[in-house]
Amino acid sequence: MRLYVIANGWNENDLANLVLNPHLGTDGDRYPRPEWVKAPIWSVLVETDDGHRILFDTASHPRAMSERWPQGQREKTPYHCPPEQELLPSLLRLGLSPDDIDIVVASHLHEDHAGGLEFFPQSTIYVHENEIKNTLLLHATTPEESMGAYIGRDIDQWLAAQLHWEVVESDSEDREIAQGVRLLNFGPGHTYGMLGLLVALPRTGNIILCSDAIMSAVNYGPPIQLNGFPYDSLGIVRTTRRVHALADRHRAQVWFGHDQAQFETLTLSDQGYYD
Repeated sequence: MRLYVIANGWNENDLANLVLNPHLGTDGDRYPRPEWVKAPIWSVLVETDDGHRILFDTASHPRAMSERWPQGQREKTPYHCPPEQELLPSLLRLGLSPDDIDIVVASHLHEDHAGGLEFFPQSTIYVHENEIKNTLLLHATTPEESMGAYIGRDIDQWLAAQLHWEVVESDSEDREIAQGVRLLNFGPGHTYGMLGLLVALPRTGNIILCSDAIMSAVNYGPPIQLNGFPYDSLGIVRTTRRVHALADRHRAQVWFGHDQAQFETLTLSDQGYYD
């Protein structure tokens, strides 16, 4: 049983994307300046004792800034990724190709988490029912430049690749998808429907992979703080409380989606793994 943390570059963005109203104006400071921050982009590979390889998220497409993203998105969250940190070369250094991945879990379908889905046509791709339905509806009815973090050109390639989707129904319970790996149905919050993982490692212990259901330790609290663009604010609060309870019950570490300080403490795949 091994877990690899794969660095896939980083975004830059206003802190207000990650924490709702981080710098509120006051009478003495009516025009507070934005805070420009770095947010890690990463994926996780789990190799289980029963022979499964599970990839959690697929980062941004390597040509996001040159071909895929509308100009507005490039300016809002510019993406930086050295060639060696692109997902496929990173997997290759672990001796793997996309065809070696049995399962891909798409925590959600935003540009920095689902940009590489097209590379995995042989894998079973878990996605939340509400997320895939609403993403496709948005794609069919909304101009590309107005889709925000959902990228029309990425979606076109998912459809062309005829990916093997495993839709997680909105009311389905958490379930084990491989030995030691439990799929968590977080439901609506940051987006229409979020998924996470609870991974049980013999030596490291239990790890909860939140992705953007909880973006950072600041959001986790206490007190709980919303991210900058919540689809369902009450859903975020419910999920965060649930993760607190899961972490207590399973004595689990909680890994957040875009916490730069936490990310800098993790062992990356080129350095080693968790087991």
